[in-house]
Amino acid sequence: MVSRVYRRIFSSLLGRGAALADPAQEFCIPRPEADLREHGRSRLASNKGLASSRVTSLGVRGVLFDLNGSVLLVRRKRVAGWYLPGGSVRTDETVVAALARHIEEEVALPLPAVPVLHGLFHHQRNKTHVACYTIVLAAENNNLRAGHGIEEAAFFPHDALPRLVSSSARARIEEVSTGSPAPLRW
Repeated sequence: MVSRVYRRIFSSLLGRGAALADPAQEFCIPRPEADLREHGRSRLASNKGLASSRVTSLGVRGVLFDLNGSVLLVRRKRVAGWYLPGGSVRTDETVVAALARHIEEEVALPLPAVPVLHGLFHHQRNKTHVACYTIVLAAENNNLRAGHGIEEAAFFPHDALPRLVSSSARARIEEVSTGSPAPLRW
């Protein structure tokens, strides 16, 4: 039996994500160009790297729902609390490829379909940007395996999350579950 929450989530994803579900529209981190200059000369040519104020990094997170409307959270080994699965995007991969890699590494689940972009956020404290995708899993996944750097992984009902869920994860889950618009800040 498919729950009402699942139907609401899935129908809102289909409505919002039809234009975003095309893999050709994935975001990719551009490589730094040699024309970035500081004090009139190329920082790339000087072996000193880019100035820290110009380096932009990109992260990715996934809000994964099962058929019952429960959401997947992970607890990392060296960080207290529960978080959405995901991590950094390498310069040679797309955002969706990075999400698939992190989900495989963290919980040993293959990415079942093209995820729907929920939002692109600025994480002011870490000075990064985060792409957050929503994925509805087509089957029950009771055989989660905590992978590298993960202490525990589990599905929780979206309205009964553990006490120590990060505020950002809680906000993204609430936005996706209710169909609220995504803010600009993580």
